[in-house]
Amino acid sequence: MRFEKAIPLDYEIIPLTGYRRVVAVDPKTNTVYISNGSTLEKTVDWGTTFETVHDFGSRVDFAEPLADGALLVITLNKKVWRYIGGAATEVLQATGTPLNGVCAYGNFVMFGEYDVGHKGKIQFSSDYGVTWRTILTMDPSDPTVDHVHDVRFDPYENLIWSAWGDGRPADTVFFTDDFGATWQTLADKHYIRATSIIPLPDCVLFGTDQYYTVGTYRHDRPHSGTSQSDVRPYLDWRARKDTFEANAVTWATRAAITYGGPDDAIAFWGYHQASSGAGILPAAIYASDGGRPYPVWCQDKLADGTDGNGIEGVWGPTASGHLIADLRSIYPDSEGINRVCHILKIDWSSPE
Repeated sequence: MRFEKAIPLDYEIIPLTGYRRVVAVDPKTNTVYISNGSTLEKTVDWGTTFETVHDFGSRVDFAEPLADGALLVITLNKKVWRYIGGAATEVLQATGTPLNGVCAYGNFVMFGEYDVGHKGKIQFSSDYGVTWRTILTMDPSDPTVDHVHDVRFDPYENLIWSAWGDGRPADTVFFTDDFGATWQTLADKHYIRATSIIPLPDCVLFGTDQYYTVGTYRHDRPHSGTSQSDVRPYLDWRARKDTFEANAVTWATRAAITYGGPDDAIAFWGYHQASSGAGILPAAIYASDGGRPYPVWCQDKLADGTDGNGIEGVWGPTASGHLIADLRSIYPDSEGINRVCHILKIDWSSPE
């Protein structure tokens, strides 16, 4: 079991100066990509030095290393870029940017256009992001659906999952087994509000997007196959505290997923908490191989900050055996100046 790691794991919180924040990690090279306004930077020494990759002319919001060596980059002005060989090529003008970034699996690349109040689209590429097609567009007049939270390829059944919100009946999931030719949804009058999709060998977890719950919904893969079954994900796990505070909105963020068989697959994820004032829980990173999720790291105070609270994304494990997260909380840098954005570096190579 991978979960026989010695706990607590060693970790380091590395404050980022200026407007820097983590947007991507290449686990094969231990390279951490940093957004610094419109400039994409990289660091190979955990934030000691930074190297400029490219200035995209608009704030870099998301990046994703692709299997062909390119970087896919999405900027605030809703442009999608492929960067390779020192050159950036605009490949798509979207109408919205994703909430939790891009899903890349081999040559497949996909994301949902998060555009509250204007419905949503799912964009898909099968050639490493060179060309794109829209595989789902919602009818603007349809009152039962609004905006897309997350899109994820599921290699265990060759499905594409998408999670939507907010408020019933828009709290739903759509999935396709034919790359968007047809779509299915949840069983009648079954609703879940999720922002993160985590396929594992025997189940699919959906990270909650709730005011009062921090946890996961679970879909157990039926022997007859998901596409041939009523899909009713159930709330199978919660973190230690429910709250009914008015400003307690909390949602699951980008997950790091290692695909493989039952003994190899594992996922790590965290939660964003309300940006105004302190969070309702200490920031934490949770893990699951399909069993009950449990925390592998937790800070020793309530999440706090003005640029979001908690974990904005998780990546890895890297070649050096580290989990990397975008941590938003207040910690001083080496000069004693309080910073909000940090590289969280966790040693996942601890002895078993």
